[in-house]
Amino acid sequence: MHIPEGVKRYKLTWVDPLDPNYLYSKMFDGQVDATYFIQTLDNKFDYMMFEFGGYGANGYVWELLPYGAYKSYTYGMIISEYILAILLAIIVIYLILK
Repeated sequence: MHIPEGVKRYKLTWVDPLDPNYLYSKMFDGQVDATYFIQTLDNKFDYMMFEFGGYGANGYVWELLPYGAYKSYTYGMIISEYILAILLAIIVIYLILK
């Protein structure tokens, strides 16, 4: 896989949950370097690590790796996408069990 100039294989992103208007990121050649950098981050930051997956018609493709807040992000995206169905299911279950 060819990595474009200026792009590194791993990308670490982090956000301050109390100021989510800014997303910070830094790229690394190796996963170990990114992991060491995580230790320098303030504990209040939520972070995720990605691996370069290629370049497509829509831009760079990054694969989410199992570090940091990846579960919260994944579940949050699912809930955000299916909130109406989740609420309807809860109402139906409540009415059945009532």
